Amino acid sequence: MATADSDSGDFHSVVSHQRRELLEAQTLESDLDLAFRLQLEEALAASMSSLPSTSSSPPRVQNPDTDCFVSGLRALQTDELDRLVQEVRDRQQSEAEMTKLREDIHRRAHDQKLAREISQMPEEEWEEYGDNYERPFGEGSSSGEVFRVFFKGLAREEKIGNSREPIMGIGVSICDFRDNLVFELQKPLVGCGKSHEYAETRAMIEALNAALALDLTRVDLFCDHQPLYQRVSSS
Repeated sequence: MATADSDSGDFHSVVSHQRRELLEAQTLESDLDLAFRLQLEEALAASMSSLPSTSSSPPRVQNPDTDCFVSGLRALQTDELDRLVQEVRDRQQSEAEMTKLREDIHRRAHDQKLAREISQMPEEEWEEYGDNYERPFGEGSSSGEVFRVFFKGLAREEKIGNSREPIMGIGVSICDFRDNLVFELQKPLVGCGKSHEYAETRAMIEALNAALALDLTRVDLFCDHQPLYQRVSSS
């Protein structure tokens, strides 16, 4: 089964290959264009050598419109490749940051769980087994912890110039069992609906997506929008 790293490496290889092919094609096209122009000028010079000449040099063939179009097309192709490469790099950086955050959360939950177990261990048991007591860190380290997920959607209208425009945004906070903040997200909603319930629904979706991305298997959702709460709890 292919991994994310191998897929990313294959993608970068394809993009790099396409970039090389584009540059080689541009160079070849430029060389062929120059050769064609030289041959055409030589042919014109040969055909005009038998005619009375009013100029010491043959006219040069130019097509500025075609040249501008080809140059613009080449620049556009190069810009698209650069944009694609940058998008991939941004996505990889975001995934790396999320992976690090996920590992930090699971390790923190593991340490807190271990500390609770030690604090609840009878003194006699600790004296006998304490030196050898351990809990290896693994993927299931936070499986028993319940995280609290808070979300909020905002929707209102503000006067901008002579018109009133909808302003919408969402916020998400995730806390551990001690109410320590482990994740926070705030972002606007652009080009979306205008209702408050829509904003609350989008906030809930973002909150659940964040919990899934962090591999949080047990969460409590906190919502202060009664219509959404009733709709979700009754479904």
